[in-house]
Amino acid sequence: MYRREIKITAQEAAKQAGKAAKLASLVYLLCQLGIYGIQLLANFLTSRTSSGGSISDALTAGARNKAIAFIIMLIVGIVGVLLQVGYARISLQIHRREPVPMASLLEGFQIPGRVIGLALFRALLIMAWSYAMLIPITFLAMIPITPLDRMTESDTWFEMYFVVSMIVVLAVTTAVSYRYWGATFILLDHPDYTIRECIRAATEMTRGHRMELFLLDLSLLPWNLLCILTAGILYIWKMPYIAAVYAGAYEELDQQYQRKKERARELRQQFPTRQNPPEQM
Repeated sequence: MYRREIKITAQEAAKQAGKAAKLASLVYLLCQLGIYGIQLLANFLTSRTSSGGSISDALTAGARNKAIAFIIMLIVGIVGVLLQVGYARISLQIHRREPVPMASLLEGFQIPGRVIGLALFRALLIMAWSYAMLIPITFLAMIPITPLDRMTESDTWFEMYFVVSMIVVLAVTTAVSYRYWGATFILLDHPDYTIRECIRAATEMTRGHRMELFLLDLSLLPWNLLCILTAGILYIWKMPYIAAVYAGAYEELDQQYQRKKERARELRQQFPTRQNPPEQM
């Protein structure tokens, strides 16, 4: 994967998209900011409980407020995921030099079940890898430290081991997240794929390219930090470029994956598997 060529192409595509891409980015950022504000407001309102009444009433009110906060967070979280899929469509449109209509932001709302299912399935897979790495740490934490004269030394060793282990878990989780990179783009480009097929295609597509994707993220880190320092205002101008970079990376990986599938299909046609002879009665 050639990062320089991808970035040059993305810069030209973002420039060609012009005001339409900037306006879509602004609306997307405002929607995400509104979602974050709703979450903060819901947490603030539900945390306020009545000081009067009995203890049982206060506990009931606290449980009700927590339930309301959870429901609100769930709803706004789902809306945020659906909007992310819509902006992924805009990313592809910018990269492919297609028109960028504002209605593309709502594309995720047209297939909410598939979008939510893909997000949940991917999150469960990443969580499973994370918990698999945490099992040795959990067993180690259950081992008692019996020698009293070496208690401080053992505690220090365990704390160091725990910190290093958590760093390893974080690194593994990050690596696993790149395993399913591009699944959203695949869902948009192949609406006939099931959720499992999208995950499987993303796994095969990123095989051998996950370190390149990580380096691509690192190369865009200065722009992201600069946008954060400007309170996100610079994102209005730079989000189309960043989005086109990721869409271009997906396009290149997808083309390589499709060529690999085509070669495999040709090999199967050229060297078909020998069928087993029928069994004699």
